[in-house]
Amino acid sequence: MTEEQVLHHEKKQSKSTKQHRRRKVRTVLTKIWVNLLMLSIISLLLILAFFQTPYWKSQEVVSKPVPTSTNQVVTIKEESSIVDNAPGALRWAKDFAVAWVQGDMMAAQKYVATGWELPKDSIDGTRREVLGAQEWNVGTVDEGQVNVVVQVSVKDPIDSFKVNNLYLSVPMLIQSNGQFAVSDLPTYLPEPKKAVVKPKEMPANTLSITEQEAIKKKVEFFFQQYVGGTPQNIGFAFVDQKERAVLSGKLHQIPTIEITSIDGAASKAKVRAVAQVELLGSKNLMVLQLIMQKNGGQWLIESTTPSIPIQSTTP
Repeated sequence: MTEEQVLHHEKKQSKSTKQHRRRKVRTVLTKIWVNLLMLSIISLLLILAFFQTPYWKSQEVVSKPVPTSTNQVVTIKEESSIVDNAPGALRWAKDFAVAWVQGDMMAAQKYVATGWELPKDSIDGTRREVLGAQEWNVGTVDEGQVNVVVQVSVKDPIDSFKVNNLYLSVPMLIQSNGQFAVSDLPTYLPEPKKAVVKPKEMPANTLSITEQEAIKKKVEFFFQQYVGGTPQNIGFAFVDQKERAVLSGKLHQIPTIEITSIDGAASKAKVRAVAQVELLGSKNLMVLQLIMQKNGGQWLIESTTPSIPIQSTTP
């Protein structure tokens, strides 16, 4: 091959290589453009979905007008064909409370009754970070009207390690056909207080010391069989002599056995027993209430609270 032919061949190869590179670059650019287009479409759909009504509120049914405390006529929103599978009125109130506490007026409006709007400036727009929410209580106001109290946990605006709980009472209209909606402005409530247990006055015990000791022995036998015993043996502690289900664990002690006679009778007693048991490697106290009666010269258990299920012998 002459020098001229070699140069011609090299130029041809160089031109072919450049064309191949251009095609490869065009292919890569085309793929990037397609991916960017797809991302843009997905982003647009997500934005539209965010501002649309939630899927379980895709349809609204106009019902009989229901007057609210604001003397406006509203209709209740319904969950259409999936009423039975929807989250329900409690979840509805909780989602509304979250939007309200977050300061999202647009989101909160989606949960109110058709034909009624939240008053302007109901929320000042200050955003608060909600960490969680749960339905706390439900109170009936009138037929078809309830107040759902929701506990909303909010991160403290100053101390990021502190969590504050807000309690919001959400007025809801609920109908038996599955229609419901928020019907009025919510109300903030103070944090619930713990109930106070008054000391119980122990009734006079008419049982003799001998009878009380006999009851204690039977209670000890009962717990020994209930925790780590057998269904057959625990049955001997009951009046009906039927086998009961038992726990797989270990009884450590019975620190408290309180005995009182029932209606002053010498043959019937109420027992409150506290036992320390070990289940799955952990020691805990548990309490049982026993109703006992003297039957044939010995004390037997008539019933327990909570009830212990009878062991079935039928396969």
